[in-house]
Amino acid sequence: MYRDVMTFCGLAMGVEDAAQLRLARDTLTSVMVHEYVHHMQREMAYDKVERWVRKGETVRRRLGPAWMVEGTAEVLESRYWTRDAHVAGDALFLLRARAVAAQKSLASVRTDDEVRTAGAYAVSHYAAALLAGRFGDQSLIGFWRAVGETDNWYEAFAQVYGMSVEEFEALYAGMLESRAYGLEFVQDIDIDGDGLIAGQETLPPAAETAQVQSN
Repeated sequence: MYRDVMTFCGLAMGVEDAAQLRLARDTLTSVMVHEYVHHMQREMAYDKVERWVRKGETVRRRLGPAWMVEGTAEVLESRYWTRDAHVAGDALFLLRARAVAAQKSLASVRTDDEVRTAGAYAVSHYAAALLAGRFGDQSLIGFWRAVGETDNWYEAFAQVYGMSVEEFEALYAGMLESRAYGLEFVQDIDIDGDGLIAGQETLPPAAETAQVQSN
């Protein structure tokens, strides 16, 4: 779904194998879930209002970091497949492995301002999964609600997550280096026994309030 066009995907006629038909339906449904999330993002952020896009003027994108746009859609799409509202340890490790293989920083996805490669999608998915794991799926939706209210996605991110975009991107780099660090962030417990919990040094007391509100 885009501002001026909506594309529908349909099943190929003549599919007779029942298992293949179910797979095709599941695949197309997950695609629609993903694209519906983008539709929701644009509606909440008022991105479809034409007055925000003026000819001859440079207008800052309202939606937010590219990794947040695609990462949220990836996470909520994955919920359709797993029917699980929580990110399990094994699933988180798999997402991390794909993100590590991409050899791309989260900040670079934001500055590129686009997600087009498999590596960029992997990085974005892992980042949004970490946020969903720590603050809940509703925080992903709450972010765009805050964007619509503040018209500033830097401010919206800090409001919902209690830290700046740049602070989370720095935390994310540590989570790529250590599997335990990512689990500590998501579960909010000390896993490696060093007496510290990932993210606590960054998250101010306001983050606890943001977490309660998002849930």
